[in-house]
Amino acid sequence: MAAWTGRAGVVLWVAGVLCAAVAGAETVRVDGYTQPFRELEIASEIGGIVQSVAVEEGQRVAAGGLLVELKADVRAAQLATSRAAVAAAEAQVAAADARRASLAQILEGVADLHEKGIESDEEYEKARLDCELAGLAAEQARAQLQVSRLRAAQDQVLLDQTRITAPIDGHVVRVLRREGESVAALGPVVTLVVLDPLRVIAQLPVRTAGGIRPGARGTLALETMPQQPLECTVDVVDPLAGEGSGLYVVQLRLPNPGGRIMAGLNGKVALELSDTTHNADTR
Repeated sequence: MAAWTGRAGVVLWVAGVLCAAVAGAETVRVDGYTQPFRELEIASEIGGIVQSVAVEEGQRVAAGGLLVELKADVRAAQLATSRAAVAAAEAQVAAADARRASLAQILEGVADLHEKGIESDEEYEKARLDCELAGLAAEQARAQLQVSRLRAAQDQVLLDQTRITAPIDGHVVRVLRREGESVAALGPVVTLVVLDPLRVIAQLPVRTAGGIRPGARGTLALETMPQQPLECTVDVVDPLAGEGSGLYVVQLRLPNPGGRIMAGLNGKVALELSDTTHNADTR
């Protein structure tokens, strides 16, 4: 097997990988391929029947865009009932506050007359208790209003869950449920992929370990456009080599504005090794 040599324009093959040492910097070239930077199965939080599908496969969607809508008749009715209960509770609060204010005025008058000896202790105590009970009733009405508002908010959330939206910008690659089909809670409905940037996967021989680090720059020459190398950046260097393969995986980030480059394309990845890489024999 060939070994590393000097650094003056020498080109050689090491374990099936093309290596070049040019002007003090060694470059390794390996096969690589593009894949989506992320792939997500978008799930429904609730079970239900699909009312409509707002996207088609291949379509680009923005974060927050509608993907699928479930039938919402029952949940819409529940929300309407909850909102009516809120309105009723608000009216009760207003009535309770008005009663408390009225009894407070009565108490003030009775207290004034009581001090002058015109009203009896019993009349004063009755006015005071009526005012206190009115205050308690007003607080209870407010508590009921809070409960009604919470129920309405919960029903709003449940209604919102019938609209399944995209969490990120991406492209639809699979629509998994269509109109009239049932969806289980947490069941997938659409698959999205992120194509900008793309991820580039390459496998390097372990003899290069230590010479590639996150942030390092490289190029990808696609088979479809070999004369136009594309700049990419190392994102992840796998710390584990494949068992028995003598190779480890490097993931690179390839900018892809507008999604002009497809995922799944093959090419050659070129990476410049740092000076710390010299694990091979030079004998």
